[in-house]
Amino acid sequence: MATMDTGWVLFTLQKQQFGMPIKDLLQMVVLDKVATQATAPETVRGLINLRNRIVPVVDTRQCLGMTTKLSQQNEFVQMMNARKQDHIHWLDELFLAIEEKRTFTLTRDPHLCAFGKWYDGYKTDNAVFGMHLAKFDAPHRRIHQLADEVDILVSRHELDKAQKLIEKTRDNELKTMITLFDSVETVLKEAEKEIVLIMNRGNHLMGFVVDDVYTVKDIQPDNIQMVDQVHSICMDGGTRVAEVDGVTSILLHPDDVFRTTSSLLDTASE
Repeated sequence: MATMDTGWVLFTLQKQQFGMPIKDLLQMVVLDKVATQATAPETVRGLINLRNRIVPVVDTRQCLGMTTKLSQQNEFVQMMNARKQDHIHWLDELFLAIEEKRTFTLTRDPHLCAFGKWYDGYKTDNAVFGMHLAKFDAPHRRIHQLADEVDILVSRHELDKAQKLIEKTRDNELKTMITLFDSVETVLKEAEKEIVLIMNRGNHLMGFVVDDVYTVKDIQPDNIQMVDQVHSICMDGGTRVAEVDGVTSILLHPDDVFRTTSSLLDTASE
């Protein structure tokens, strides 16, 4: 059982383990709606309303110099949009190849297109998002299978049947894939909701956005070591590390962020 003096809440950021002292932890909430502030510093994601108290929320990844979760998600969505356009173009090109009586040169193997290569290698620990991605498999295979079927019809001079088959696939399998691609952003953000650690210092509240909360553990002072300082506003007081369950955890003290962020917010509001 963790005590107030030696207890730490352990959490992850980009699959790395970090900790903050539980003596400062007021509560943990799922990050939902955030009111953005145009004048806020980059490290502040925005403001949340916690039981009628306005709490600034710090993007902990950002203040540690990491790629933010929002940036990662946006890059992922952009990639998926590009793969959607690939398959729209694939079917359009197949139709034109018949119409213009030329060879269709795009890949027929679902494992060799850009999406297929990514899909075969991508792994996720999130069951909800994994289930969503699994829905791509059948329509994706069916679309690539179409090229061989169209070749057979063209060889029989059944061009009209070939074009109708493409249109049918466009209205069914491609439409299904487009719907899946378009819903990736919503599903991803719902499946990977961030957690906010609400920390309290001298009745001053501040939230710290983390990827996921791992556990709460006792870490004795003798087991905490100081290492070369990492220059970020989250660790102005030095970098503390400890071995927890065989994993090196970086221990953060919120004082540094409280002090720096509060100063920046005060300046921004002037």
